Amino acid sequence: MLLSARYQRTRAQRVGIRSHDWTYTATADFRAGEMVGLVVTDLAGGDGRIGFALDDRFLMGGPHRVAVKATYHDMGRGRWSLVYARPGGNEGRRTVECRDTEKVFTATFHLPDACFPGAGDAFDFTVEAEGEDATVSFIRVIKARGQEVVRHCPEPPAR
Repeated sequence: MLLSARYQRTRAQRVGIRSHDWTYTATADFRAGEMVGLVVTDLAGGDGRIGFALDDRFLMGGPHRVAVKATYHDMGRGRWSLVYARPGGNEGRRTVECRDTEKVFTATFHLPDACFPGAGDAFDFTVEAEGEDATVSFIRVIKARGQEVVRHCPEPPAR
């Protein structure tokens, strides 16, 4: 599944994107105080990840210092990971263990060297479920101010 600035593939949920100089957000739709557009993985159907494509005008390549805030519904005892590219083609992974509280939480991941190699609608990072489905309602990417990381990330693929 892909969430992008232009559209969302493979699911019918409506997803809104807001762009700002320092933040980039993918969020579910709220109507009358209820979440209508939760994005859920489908492990049983073989779709255990949700892919996110940032607007290339916001962040591309890297490495970049960012914070990623993920709001999720804590259901089940599975776990999910934010998976992103790092310099040298390495993969970064930050994992959340669900505790079946049936509450909504926000996890904040501080990534000092995230790369966003996806051009256009190619995935820049993913949320990957393990054990049980992940239910995400909000993703925000925030550019960190301060010293830039100087390692080099792989170039985005040519289109």
